[in-house]
Amino acid sequence: MNNINQRTVLNSHVWWCSLAFLKVILLTLLLGVGTSAYANQDYQANIQKLNIKANKTKELFVAPNFNFNTYKTLTLDILVLDETGLPRSNKLLLVSSVPTIAAADENQDIEKTYAQKSVISLARTDEFGRVYKQIEVSNLLTSILIELNEKTSNNRVLLALPDSLHVSHTFEIK
Repeated sequence: MNNINQRTVLNSHVWWCSLAFLKVILLTLLLGVGTSAYANQDYQANIQKLNIKANKTKELFVAPNFNFNTYKTLTLDILVLDETGLPRSNKLLLVSSVPTIAAADENQDIEKTYAQKSVISLARTDEFGRVYKQIEVSNLLTSILIELNEKTSNNRVLLALPDSLHVSHTFEIK
């Protein structure tokens, strides 16, 4: 009887292993057939559909050279010195985005523009009075407002972003 139970268990084990092996083969075949259908599909944008407004995600087409980068990396190099030219450490700086200021509009209220700022970075000067850091900003940003948290007449500056994306400025405080 013991011999019969061992054969039954062995046959049962062989049957389960065979079933598992068949499942693996079937899954492999199914996945191979399914993915080969997608591999042959053409994903080039239909030029005619590029100019049509999409109502659904399935109808959305973009040009092949479309770039998804929506930010740029800006390097800040700020120095804070006292009236004798010595570096000032541990001074707080705020970097903000502000609405675009029209250069030709002399009537534009600069204080109203400053009030619409949005802080994008905070930094403290090191023992050498310097802040050197990189921040990511929107590609649409054209200028930044840098404010030194110090009660002095020249504690803020509005700077246009250069093409090099390297912004440097020196604050001289009393």
